[in-house]
Amino acid sequence: MSEATGAKLEFGLFSHIEKTGGSPALDALYNEHIRFIQEAERAGFWGYHLAEHHATSLSMVPSPGLFLAALARKTKRIRIGPDSLPAAVLQSAAADL
Repeated sequence: MSEATGAKLEFGLFSHIEKTGGSPALDALYNEHIRFIQEAERAGFWGYHLAEHHATSLSMVPSPGLFLAALARKTKRIRIGPDSLPAAVLQSAAADL
């Protein structure tokens, strides 16, 4: 913590769940990623953001919200969220306010 400002530096993670030729089955890939984020939480990381790369091999998560919900069940403190939200989701949320 900075004595001058009282601020502290916090670290977060940003990643995507990529399928490569040597990757395990999808359920194993998801569970491996969840364990990775659990370890990050234990190490004191502040947050985690999941990238969205639809229709590419860079993302094996067709619905980031569902993966993040599963992750939320397995973590306690780390802040989690998608890298971006589609405009339709934001418009729907705004309409509910």
